[in-house]
Amino acid sequence: MSLVLKTFLDKAVEEDYKRAKSAVELNLQWYKALLLKVAQVKEFDALIWFEGQKEPNQDLSDLDLLEKADLVKGQMRYTHRNMYRRYVLSEKGVELVEKLSKET
Repeated sequence: MSLVLKTFLDKAVEEDYKRAKSAVELNLQWYKALLLKVAQVKEFDALIWFEGQKEPNQDLSDLDLLEKADLVKGQMRYTHRNMYRRYVLSEKGVELVEKLSKET
């Protein structure tokens, strides 16, 4: 029975992987533009929550993916009225931006 469960779970994980990989391929230019934007402004602030907002902003997945790839580093920041995440390029990100800049 455990083997059957493992088979179903493996299949679900494999389908998620295929969808995520496809999304990255489709949005590659967006990720490149986002990385170059972070490089341009040096410190990129993404608003997560502001006073009066009922639910936090969940649209940070693109920046999270860049962070998982170790291209940017994010740090939570707080003010008395809002919460945001500040992103800066990592060493790998700086190297990649230099290469991307030479391409364009």
